[in-house]
Amino acid sequence: MPRLRKKKPIFPRIVLAIAVQAAFIGVSAAQVESEAVRVARVDPLLVPVDASGGVVESIQTAPEPDLYEDQLIDPSQAEDEALDELQRREQAQPLGLRHWSVTAKARSYDASNQSGSDTEQALSLRYTQQTANFGNLALDASIQNGDDQSFLSPNSDDQQVSGAATLYQYYFPISGEWLMDNTLGVYRNSQSYLSRLGYRSYLRNPALRGVSSQLYNLSGHRVSLSVGQLGQYRSSLARGFETTDGQAMSLAYQMPLSQGWSAGGELWQVDERDDSDDNRMGYGVGTSYESDDLARLFALRLIADDDGRHGYSLEGGQEIGRYSHRAGGYYYDRDFEWLSETIQQDTLGVYYQTQYNGGRLRSNMLLDWSQRGVESDSDQTEVSYIGLGSNYRLWARDSIGLNGSYRYSDRQPRFGQATDFFDYRLNGLYSHQHLSEATSVYRATYAVIGRSAGNSGSDGSERSEISYALNWSQNTNQFGIELGFSREESENNVTEQPLVGGFWQSSFSSGAFVGAGLRYELSRASNQLDSDNWNGYVNAEWPLSEAWQLGLDVSLNEFGYSDEDNITEFSQPDLRTSSVIFSLRYQGSAGRPIRTLGVSHGAVGSGRVRGIVFFDENRDGIRQASEPGLPGVEVYLDRRFPAITNRQGEFDFELVASGSHGLYVAGETLPLPYVLGAQTQIPVEVSVRSSNYISIPVSAFQE
Repeated sequence: MPRLRKKKPIFPRIVLAIAVQAAFIGVSAAQVESEAVRVARVDPLLVPVDASGGVVESIQTAPEPDLYEDQLIDPSQAEDEALDELQRREQAQPLGLRHWSVTAKARSYDASNQSGSDTEQALSLRYTQQTANFGNLALDASIQNGDDQSFLSPNSDDQQVSGAATLYQYYFPISGEWLMDNTLGVYRNSQSYLSRLGYRSYLRNPALRGVSSQLYNLSGHRVSLSVGQLGQYRSSLARGFETTDGQAMSLAYQMPLSQGWSAGGELWQVDERDDSDDNRMGYGVGTSYESDDLARLFALRLIADDDGRHGYSLEGGQEIGRYSHRAGGYYYDRDFEWLSETIQQDTLGVYYQTQYNGGRLRSNMLLDWSQRGVESDSDQTEVSYIGLGSNYRLWARDSIGLNGSYRYSDRQPRFGQATDFFDYRLNGLYSHQHLSEATSVYRATYAVIGRSAGNSGSDGSERSEISYALNWSQNTNQFGIELGFSREESENNVTEQPLVGGFWQSSFSSGAFVGAGLRYELSRASNQLDSDNWNGYVNAEWPLSEAWQLGLDVSLNEFGYSDEDNITEFSQPDLRTSSVIFSLRYQGSAGRPIRTLGVSHGAVGSGRVRGIVFFDENRDGIRQASEPGLPGVEVYLDRRFPAITNRQGEFDFELVASGSHGLYVAGETLPLPYVLGAQTQIPVEVSVRSSNYISIPVSAFQE
């Protein structure tokens, strides 16, 4: 057995090392103190002198001995150098962030029956740029091309080409208070003050190809102008646009009245609709109120067209503690026209909504009643609806919910018998979050749908559903399963539909993503053929490099009858559809963010402040050609943002928020014997896109 060596005591060695270190530091400190005393005895202005008092060119001193260097600290300060290099690279970038992406897609669709197949290609471009004083710019452009071979024309190779392009400009500063948003190309007319008639009454704004501008300020004034050709979006792989007959123009204005109150109006006109001389016009006025805490609101609006048809809307709301209430009513005349939309029947409606948020318990209720066609010779319909919902959190990981609704519809046709429709539904759910980051959700639904027509009796159906879903995550993987069963029973038929499904998706450190899902549903009916339906998908994304990315999206749907012996010629044929989409994207970014300097005081936009700190020899406050600038002087904007003068004594603040500012010179950074004058703050007024040049005089100190 080997002998263990006796360890020497380590404490005496530690004491000896500390003593040597202290002695070494003491000697070095003494040398530094001696040098400081020697320098302090030189002229106070630090002018080099010799022993006799004469000025010498320089003082030669012996180099100081190297002090102790801790080996745990990198003497090269690599981290600071890396940070400086990063800052230099950022400053080398152009001012303003830029992002761009170009995406190419190809799609192939095929169906097993005579519904046809088609192929489609699309190319889209997205570019955004941040500018200093011209707002944020964005460009959206796309074009798509495809053929359609359907059962109507199975041998057709017609190519359908469509596209759209839009140029946006947001937050373009006009002055220190006014901003402008501009749109050129294809866009949807922005929501005006009067198109938002209320919670239950809504008028759609049309899609246009033209130009739109909005001028507004922070106090609430807004002017909007829109001119363009009417059309509609056509979207598949990329955004497209198809024009329709007619051109539209709208002009709107909104202004604040007092604290919380505002009012506005709008005019619109549509010309040459359907290749005719039918020029239509309309107008609207309204007023609204919103409290500072948004706890109370009120809105009243009136709209009309040139044929004397009107529309009204009135609503209000208030929050009281944990409760919020909202109620309103609306009315439209028959054939009322608003831009490209026409309301076919006169419509009257009222509603009331309340919500409660009590932490653990959340609930809501909606009462709604509407009536159509009362003052016209068309069908009359009256609809009543009531909905209730609540959710209660039992514990930190468990919650239950219960929702119920009832709808009743009474239809009085112009010809024929009256018909009543009704349905009521009851939904319940229970959610549990497991410790393994999984979530289970149990749902149950019961619904009754009924219909009666005159004296012919009534028919309807009862439907019940139950489902279970489990989703869980593990690192970068997500899994989920779905199980369900539904049963619908009517007078002549009983249908049962079990279903099962699942999905999986995973993300990788390289940025790749893969996902897949499968769902199967079986339908068994008492007096119909049994059928089954399969749905599956696979999607994936692969980054080829930092800028390039490849994508794949595959989907497959299959519908068929499981009881082939009872299939007849009148049965719906089996259907199998498949779709494959390939995509290739190139994206990148450049630039550095724009940050304005100075206190903005609520103003928008920025300007530039430049100047010079110079030696005012004749003390007249005006710089002469022979008066030099002073380098190394610190100048502060609003006492917060510093700049140091260069060799010529010049300083530059490139992006200064518009408004009133002040320049301050740090007197301690002035070289002796220069001092500031009596004025310690130099006021500067900055406007949008302006350039200000400030001369700051300093003079020699005089006793």
